[in-house]
Amino acid sequence: MWCTKELVNPIAESLTRRSKELPSSLSSSEQISYLKGLLHSLGMKGRLSVEKAKKIKEERELRDELDFIQETARNLGEGHRRRS
Repeated sequence: MWCTKELVNPIAESLTRRSKELPSSLSSSEQISYLKGLLHSLGMKGRLSVEKAKKIKEERELRDELDFIQETARNLGEGHRRRS
């Protein structure tokens, strides 16, 4: 049996935000199904593993960093236009 906590830790930020929506009235099996659905929506498909969670986290961090760099480059480019 897999341990939810071990799988959640590498992508805890997103999952923590979303798991706050988890209704406390759900049974254990319903909570597991809900968390599996969250993991699937974050990109973890197929068999759940810590390695997949780490890979997803790294990809998300790289994507966020690239977005930040591109936004910074756009902002710098707008500030240094030549006058005609």
